[in-house]
Amino acid sequence: MILRPSAALLILWAFAHTASAATVTRYEVGPWPVVSQLISYGDRLWFVNSVKGVNHNSADLYSVPHAGGAPRYERHLFRQDAGDPVVHRGLLYWPHEDGRTEPGIGVFEVTDGTRWEFGEIPTERAFHVHAMAEADGALYAAPSAWKGSVARSRDGGASWDGIYLHPTPERKVSRITTLAILVD
Repeated sequence: MILRPSAALLILWAFAHTASAATVTRYEVGPWPVVSQLISYGDRLWFVNSVKGVNHNSADLYSVPHAGGAPRYERHLFRQDAGDPVVHRGLLYWPHEDGRTEPGIGVFEVTDGTRWEFGEIPTERAFHVHAMAEADGALYAAPSAWKGSVARSRDGGASWDGIYLHPTPERKVSRITTLAILVD
C-alpha cells in the first residue's frame, strides 16, 4: 500500500477519532512522498516515510499516538526503505530495505520505543530484508540478494539460521517479499 503522507495521516487520524470524523486535522511529515509499513506498538502507530523503489538512501520513522495528536519523528534509517516490521517479545523490529551498512548482509533495527539496537542476518547474501514475522516464539526474516531466503532466530535476533533458500536459476533473481504466519 502506497499513500501520500497527508492522506495516510488523515486516515490514521480518522481511525483514532471515529466519533469525531467530521472534524479533520492534517499533519505533514518528512520530505519523502510515501507513508507505509504501518504497525501498532505500545500506545502509538508507527510508520515509515520514504520514496518507494528508488535508491535514495534515506527513510524516516515516525509515530503518532493512538489517541490522536501530532506525529513524532523517531529515527532516521540510512536505507532505501523499511520492510514489513514486527513486534516480537515486546520489542519492535524494523527490517531494512537495501541496507547501506554492510554489503551482502541483511540488517534490521530493534527498539523498545526509546533505545535502539542494530542487528544483522548473516545467513545468505542479502541486500534487502523485505519482511519480518513472529511465530511460536521465533523471529523470522526474508532477506534476499539474488536469491530469496527465509531465516529464523530463536534468541530475538542475536543469531540466525537459514531455513530456506529459494532455488533460482543462474542470471535470474528471486525475492520473498511478505511473510504470513498460518495457525492451525
